[in-house]
Amino acid sequence: MTSMRTLDTNPAPSPHPGGETEFVWSTVPSADEPAGSRPLPLPLATALTAVAASLGPALHVAVVLDPLAGLATAAIAVVAVVLLSRLMRTAYISRLAIVVTAVLVTSMSAGRGHELVSFVGRGVGVWVGLGLLASSWALLDRPPLPGLRPAGRQTLPGFAILTAMAAVVGAREVGTFRPAILTAAALLVAAVGSRFGPQVGAMLKSVGLFAGNAVSRVLFTILAVPAIVVPWIGSRLVGYDNLRTPTVDGTQWVPRHQLRPDPKQAWGRDPAVTRHPVGHRIRRRLVLPAFLVVNVLVVGGVVELIAPAVFAEPDPVPAAFAGDKWWPGYWHDLEFTLAPPVWNPYRRQPVQDVATNTINVTNGIRRSWHPPPCGCSRLAVWMYGGSTTFGVGQRDDHTVPSELAKRAWEDGIALDIVNRGVPGELLWQETQRFGWDAFGDRPDLVIFYDGANDVGRAFPESVAADQVDETPLSPGIEELASAYQDDSRPSFAILDVPDGARLLPRRQLVTLDPIDGATHSMSRYERSRQASETIARGAEVPVRWFWQPTQFTRPISNEPHNSPDADRETRELHEHARSLLSPKVTDLADVLDDYSDPMFWDGVHTNETAAAIVADAIYDSLQSDLAALASGQQ
Repeated sequence: MTSMRTLDTNPAPSPHPGGETEFVWSTVPSADEPAGSRPLPLPLATALTAVAASLGPALHVAVVLDPLAGLATAAIAVVAVVLLSRLMRTAYISRLAIVVTAVLVTSMSAGRGHELVSFVGRGVGVWVGLGLLASSWALLDRPPLPGLRPAGRQTLPGFAILTAMAAVVGAREVGTFRPAILTAAALLVAAVGSRFGPQVGAMLKSVGLFAGNAVSRVLFTILAVPAIVVPWIGSRLVGYDNLRTPTVDGTQWVPRHQLRPDPKQAWGRDPAVTRHPVGHRIRRRLVLPAFLVVNVLVVGGVVELIAPAVFAEPDPVPAAFAGDKWWPGYWHDLEFTLAPPVWNPYRRQPVQDVATNTINVTNGIRRSWHPPPCGCSRLAVWMYGGSTTFGVGQRDDHTVPSELAKRAWEDGIALDIVNRGVPGELLWQETQRFGWDAFGDRPDLVIFYDGANDVGRAFPESVAADQVDETPLSPGIEELASAYQDDSRPSFAILDVPDGARLLPRRQLVTLDPIDGATHSMSRYERSRQASETIARGAEVPVRWFWQPTQFTRPISNEPHNSPDADRETRELHEHARSLLSPKVTDLADVLDDYSDPMFWDGVHTNETAAAIVADAIYDSLQSDLAALASGQQ
């Protein structure tokens, strides 16, 4: 047992002015303290605890929300740590109250009425609570519950590694699930250390020795090639040995006048002991730098060959974005935008307001390019669609709506286009949103740009056997509804069921083959188009529909493709869907077929070049209508 500072309750009286008894600190082994757990000095332990408990959550909040909220989170955690450090080890209830208060205050400080902020606040609150428990146990020797021992120093390496991993993961992710799990693992490490302190210390020592030996062998092997093998091979090739003692006539005899009796080192052959011939010294000054240069070139070539395989990019740049330096940053922004909780499919507007370097959404509207202020007439245009309208694959100022506004401005027509695209939506969903939006300020023109999502529902399309059409559900929502109904069936058994009530069996669904599914999907598309036409007529707003291009009809080899059979089936499906289009729909499916450069990075999403081409085609179809609308405002 190691010793700790304890108050001797039966001390020997010591002389003290005034005749009073002075209580002194003595080093007495504690029965509840594991071996090897000498406590850290309190100021150092408090500082380390504050860093461990606040760094990760504060960084996470600063990245996901704003730096001010991150500072507030750090301040709450630091205040809690200071309070914990002032309490005695046995004040379990008080410590628990401080931790719970910190969790609640952290959650409420981030929950300012916004769904994303509230979500982050709750997660960070749990994270902070776990961090306070783990760090105070591992660093301050404050066990969270009675009967538990201090964690001990042997747990510090594992605790530090897990806490650092939680901070790094939290700074890169929106959610707090994985950081909280890592922090809980740090708490578990402290618990294991308190129970099995000596065993943990011995195990960590063994693991450290093994890891150190393994790392040293690997490093030696790596360094042996440039530092030993290559110079040795070079010296053999030119017959140069810097350690060789000069001899006479190939013998081991050394002339007396060439000896120097003052060696500079106690082991090995010191070049200062002997005086090499002039030719040997010249070769030493020329050959060694040459070998150094060759060695650098050899090592550089090996690294150049190995590095691409070892450090390959996890997300290679698609051929459609080759040379676009903005793509890696955009891809990170896109993943952030379309991941929970920024993306919430249960809301009417799934994409939450978000600000990134390339994707910005305000009030559910993707930011678009607008013409500069002018004294000319300006037309308000609403553009509905799915992810291709929203601009998956393009920056804010290069989406199809933005490029359409730019193209019209070249002809002096000012279009203020509102990008109302929502990834994953079908025309019937866009029609519903249009019906609600039309009750407010009405635009001068409404555009619907669809096709891929509606046809995609044909893989496969399921309908009820006893009716022509099922309730139109968006991709994924039908599966969610079915899963919810299945999961809810067990709870039906515990309900207070009225007499005679029973749960009827679900309708039997039939899965259509792709062509019949496409026919079914296009029937729904046409009914949705007619509904949007009726709404536009009632709102006295002109409306146009456009059918988008896809990759499936393009014979470009360096674009993503499936197997030949799958591509042929998909192509037939899309061609069949196009044959069922109403004459009122402008078909743009072929506008990209004459371009040989890669433009699609998956089946339906394009790069910015293709978005500009599509926008040009839309403008060509709308040019006369836009000119008439602009002249009517003058």
